Amino acid sequence: RSISDYGRALTQQVVRELSATCPASTIVSGLAYGVDIQAHEAALNLSLPTVAVLAHGLDTLYPSAHRRIAEQILRDGGAWVSEYPPGVKPYRQAFVARNRIIAGLSAATIVIEAGEHSGSLSTANYALESGREVFACPGRLTDPESIGCHKLIEEQRAHLYLGASSMMKELGWGTLDEGAEAHPFSAPLVEKPASSSLTREYPPHLLLAILIEQGMLSVDELSRLSGMDLMTVRSELFDLELDGWVQARAGGCYSLC
Repeated sequence: RSISDYGRALTQQVVRELSATCPASTIVSGLAYGVDIQAHEAALNLSLPTVAVLAHGLDTLYPSAHRRIAEQILRDGGAWVSEYPPGVKPYRQAFVARNRIIAGLSAATIVIEAGEHSGSLSTANYALESGREVFACPGRLTDPESIGCHKLIEEQRAHLYLGASSMMKELGWGTLDEGAEAHPFSAPLVEKPASSSLTREYPPHLLLAILIEQGMLSVDELSRLSGMDLMTVRSELFDLELDGWVQARAGGCYSLC
């Protein structure tokens, strides 16, 4: 919320790099003071779609000072998202709760600046729990607004953000060919098993059958295709990984061993 000049410039740089490197990117944030509103505004200036996740019903807007940008988000093809019905006013716990939606909608969470007890750290935690990737931007060692970022990196809960190209490589976002445009929600290209006899080498398991048919998939995609809830899918994948049938890949994806 209390963004520094460094954080403001860094937010604009990150969005600018994403726009240049991956033009199909969508910027998701919470319309709050600080990094949030800077990210939305930078996306609008670069004609990137942006999504604002709100901590109240859609019939109100907080903070009201951001109404101009919020309305421009809708005009430019973005969206407001809320789990609350009309009439629900913003309250403290709702702001932390909505962070799980920000994390869940995003292929990757980038923490620009975060103090030791910043709400951004809850977004990072939700992202990690959902099998998403987290990136943290380093700041000055003496800057209290970067302590949270440094701890995420030190505890190996976040990748060090070194630029959009480095992040794309870490996520495994691929291209169809050398001249093709990268898509931020596309899994890396993989070869599907060609021989039907391969299915006989694996134990009968719905998730394995889906991976044999589809190739590398994210946890979300496996949940959708299998009809299992996310918690069950993660538990099953954990067991399959321990038994050596699947392996975790970049970007929260899984493939056959």
